Amino acid sequence: MVKSKENESEYDWSDGFYNKNLSASIGFGITPTIQFGPHTFGKLYCQGTYRRAPYLLNFENNNYLIDKSYFSNLTGATANFKAEDIELDILQLGGSSYFKLIAGSFSWDFGAGVLFSNGKMRFKGVEFGTPNVSLAYDEKQNILTPTRYPYGFTKIGIGRINGDKGFQFTFGINAAKPSFTMNENFKIYKKIGSNTSELASGLNTEWRIGYTFGFDILF
Repeated sequence: MVKSKENESEYDWSDGFYNKNLSASIGFGITPTIQFGPHTFGKLYCQGTYRRAPYLLNFENNNYLIDKSYFSNLTGATANFKAEDIELDILQLGGSSYFKLIAGSFSWDFGAGVLFSNGKMRFKGVEFGTPNVSLAYDEKQNILTPTRYPYGFTKIGIGRINGDKGFQFTFGINAAKPSFTMNENFKIYKKIGSNTSELASGLNTEWRIGYTFGFDILF
């Protein structure tokens, strides 16, 4: 979600990179367990996170345009190009610290960290109807300039915990202000009207609020 342009106190659904993402994290306790009561205790953790955020561009209604620099056209003529899917593949690696408070079968995490992010594009089912035209882009090139930015998060969980071991189902909220920068050689545009377009809104540097559902194992 992104902050509304009409009302700064409201948020709207965004068309960005945080849809359909899959992530996994592993954390290690860095302090002894702190006892707050008979069944309540806490511990400080360090955590590493791996996240992939695939995002399919919707070309069904000509919503997106890609820059001509993606192609090599030796004829100089108009090229007929077709693709089954064009997917943005965002890789994020993160490091953070958080405090976990456990009370019976419930837990509450809150923490902050830094994300490293880059983005590449995958073309699937590509067909050309004009000879001597090919993709100049390959999947080793970034469409986004690799960048680092801070983020914060909180998470609650419920499950079966014995001491500080067990499992939980979790729900979390995270917030970040990405600093995505387009690679000048490979731009993506969102079509607004018949003759107008602008850089895709998913690349803007706005506050992002994400919601996550997960499963945690404590050992």
